[in-house]
Amino acid sequence: MTSKGTGMSSITGWWWDRTNKTEYGFALVELDGAEFQSSGRVDDPPADWPFHLQSNQL
Repeated sequence: MTSKGTGMSSITGWWWDRTNKTEYGFALVELDGAEFQSSGRVDDPPADWPFHLQSNQL
C-alpha cells in the first residue's frame, strides 16, 4: 500500500479525533532535501504509516 500524495518520503503518523469522529493526519515530507510539515484530514489512513496516535487534543 502506498502513501497518499506525491513526493512524500515519510509519513510521521495520524490521530483520531474521538470527539468529532474525524481522522486527521500529519506528515514530515522531504522534497528535494527540504523538510516541511503537512497536516489535514485523511479519510483512509494508509496501513503502512509507521505509527498511530490516539488523541482528543487537536
